[in-house]
Amino acid sequence: MTRGELRLILSQGDDEVRPDATVCLILSEVETLAKAFDVQVQQQFLREQIELRDPFGNRVRVVSLDKIPMPRLRAI
Repeated sequence: MTRGELRLILSQGDDEVRPDATVCLILSEVETLAKAFDVQVQQQFLREQIELRDPFGNRVRVVSLDKIPMPRLRAI
């Protein structure tokens, strides 16, 4: 997946990573990305999301930032 200078590589098809992995991205532009990849936006757990797959079976799940309460992080 490439966007400008940004590249996300889940696997190069070698045996270094098990196929069928999932990465979840939380973004504010789910609908824009859905149009770019020609996929339908789905409602899951009160959130808009899309799921993309690469040729090796890895999934990129993109979830809408707008409807997700962000957890407070604290130092331990």
